Amino acid sequence: QVQSNDPDSVNAFYKQLFNLRNEHLVLVYGSFDYVEFDNEEVFAYVKEHEGEKVLVVLNYTGKNVNFAVPDSLSTGNAKLILGTLGKGAIENGKVALEAWEGMLFKL
Repeated sequence: QVQSNDPDSVNAFYKQLFNLRNEHLVLVYGSFDYVEFDNEEVFAYVKEHEGEKVLVVLNYTGKNVNFAVPDSLSTGNAKLILGTLGKGAIENGKVALEAWEGMLFKL
């Protein structure tokens, strides 16, 4: 009950995720391509479907990390569509992530 009334709760975040899946079918039907398979701190991948492309970047550590987005991905028009902390950007080809943070960008 407490989480149902809290817009910053885990429950509210998962509701945002479900809504996002309905708005961006790329998250459901898109192809899956690792961005950098060997990175032990960040799990990053791209989903692509019918011209829509989404970059997902997840920090799997308890520390802040900077993730360099490969030059092969065009991020000039990247727009944050969801962040676990409600913020995020790709600046100078890098994503700054706080501990356990995740972000989804429409490319």
